[in-house]
Amino acid sequence: MSENEVPDEERLEQLQDGIDSARKNAEDADVLVDPEEPRFHESGNQGEELDDQSIAPPG
Repeated sequence: MSENEVPDEERLEQLQDGIDSARKNAEDADVLVDPEEPRFHESGNQGEELDDQSIAPPG
């Protein structure tokens, strides 16, 4: 059976298995970035517009 003859549900399952495997490998290698974790730029490296090290009051 060629790739074109594999039923859609089975093909989607194979793709999801590949995605899950890649995600696990990336997590194990500490490559994934947590979208909930704040990211800061170092002062002076990227210019004033990206300097996140100053704290502004709310509002």
